[in-house]
Amino acid sequence: MCSDEPGDGGSLRRGRYFLVVVGGASQTTATAIAFAVTVVGLVGTLIFSVIADGPWRPRVFPVGAALFIGAQLVLALSGGEPLLVALVAFTMYALAYPFVCEGLYKVWSQELVAPDLRATFQGTTIALARTAAAFALVTPALMSWSPAGLFWFLTAAAVVASAVGWVITRATTTP
Repeated sequence: MCSDEPGDGGSLRRGRYFLVVVGGASQTTATAIAFAVTVVGLVGTLIFSVIADGPWRPRVFPVGAALFIGAQLVLALSGGEPLLVALVAFTMYALAYPFVCEGLYKVWSQELVAPDLRATFQGTTIALARTAAAFALVTPALMSWSPAGLFWFLTAAAVVASAVGWVITRATTTP
């Protein structure tokens, strides 16, 4: 779930699909929830922009990672039902996204990769992430078959991504 650009709408489309197909919400309700969660994410992005170059960034990462994993776990355990549980999980994800996903990756790549290699590194890794995003082609089928199974898989991916992030956070903050 973390590979989407905030503005591309990919995770929002999947969220609306999930709310409508699995949660039984109307398209109008799903769109309203997606809009509200987007506003929460934008506020988080503004906060991340303020702390990105300061000492708070590594301190906030574990909180963001816990919310990121927790959002997937809530959906895995509940299957997204009732609708309020899905809303809580999507809000947790929106709060976590700015502090653990692509914006943070871009900061880390500036800190860890030499300037003459940075463009190649970023282009390659973002291309790999976009290739992995092809997984989105099968998520509707997986969601129809087993919403909880899909979110258990995403929980495992969130744990692995957060562990990698923890290692990178330690590497970028240790003198």
